[in-house]
Amino acid sequence: MPWVLCAMYGLTTHISIAIGLGLRYSYEPKSKSSLIVQGCLNAVSAGFLICSGLVELLAKDFLFDPNWTKSRGLLLWIVLYILLGAGIMVLIE
Repeated sequence: MPWVLCAMYGLTTHISIAIGLGLRYSYEPKSKSSLIVQGCLNAVSAGFLICSGLVELLAKDFLFDPNWTKSRGLLLWIVLYILLGAGIMVLIE
């Protein structure tokens, strides 16, 4: 199974490039459907990045570190500030 997964990982870029080359003449960047697809894919990508960033940051650095979890009030403020920062970054984008 690891060999199959490594092969799939190595081929995804090349397959995607081939698909892009095949569709480059039929793609209209300003059409309604292409803008909708592009917006949906950008939203999904941003959601994945925000989710993985918050999970990595909160779980590793704060929730499992005994120095941060001694005081529940401090932990609550830290989490609120992180969520506030993520919200500000969403507004900036």
